[in-house]
Amino acid sequence: MSLTPVIMMFVLNYDMALMRHAPGSAGLADSDAELRPYAQQMNRLVARTDDPFVHYQAGIAWLSLGEEEDYQRHCRLLLSEFENAFRPEIASRLAKLSLLRPDLQSPNSRPTFHKLAELASGFESSEYRYWFFLTRALSAQRQGNADAAFQWNARSREAENYGYYMVACTYAVDALAYLGKGEVDRAAESLQRGRDSRDETRRQSFKDGHDVGWVDWRVFLILEREATERLDQ
Repeated sequence: MSLTPVIMMFVLNYDMALMRHAPGSAGLADSDAELRPYAQQMNRLVARTDDPFVHYQAGIAWLSLGEEEDYQRHCRLLLSEFENAFRPEIASRLAKLSLLRPDLQSPNSRPTFHKLAELASGFESSEYRYWFFLTRALSAQRQGNADAAFQWNARSREAENYGYYMVACTYAVDALAYLGKGEVDRAAESLQRGRDSRDETRRQSFKDGHDVGWVDWRVFLILEREATERLDQ
């Protein structure tokens, strides 16, 4: 009896397992080089799943890696998923993912992302409302409304259970808002508070060598990179 069919079945099952587990396994990656193979597996996975969260995770991963075309593709895919299944968490994730780099979005689509952020932030009964508030703060900052960004971030930080890296991200958005007002010292102070929160959360969110909040850690790194580049100008 030939072992070839058995070996092929093992290889196929192993390959499928790699794809299915890639969104979670990406938390094992400490560097961009380690993240890239998981991002590639997520690219393959999105063709076999209708889970919009995978589009969000993959988009964050590729943007973190500086691969703009892959990032833009997942923004478009997530938007197409949203058009067929309205949920506030999808609206918020789509808005956040897209507004991390609004310059890479179609000018005609940008108002849609701001509207989605506004829409999601109205669902205060949701357990994700504090994340919705963070997205609303990012939307306000991108529209040049620093005071609104500060207010939404303050509401986000009212949560008793902050969730992974949420507080760190709010301070990074605050830093960008202060930069928009020309208040460089306050921006640097806010960014440092974000880094302190990030470092503390990083220690707490590791389980078995795996950062269960890796997506939000990467969101912070993206925002931190933007703020740092602007502070260094």
